[in-house]
Amino acid sequence: MDPNANLTEQREIIQRMMAPDSLEIDTGDAVRLAELVLELDGWLAKGGFLPRRWMTGRDLRAVPAKRLIEDLTEADVRNMG
Repeated sequence: MDPNANLTEQREIIQRMMAPDSLEIDTGDAVRLAELVLELDGWLAKGGFLPRRWMTGRDLRAVPAKRLIEDLTEADVRNMG
């Protein structure tokens, strides 16, 4: 599993869902996003490395991975669009 490709695809789907001209959410996109989230969660739970975007400018030794993921996920969503 490539966590970088996974996160990129998640962000692309979210951008489509949150686009100003989007009148409804595509069911296929919603299902795919859920699959990607579960895959990345499983990867991280097994000790896999974080996506590159989540490591930039952070001292990963000082922040528990679970908290880092939660914080950055919220920030990424807020900064889209």
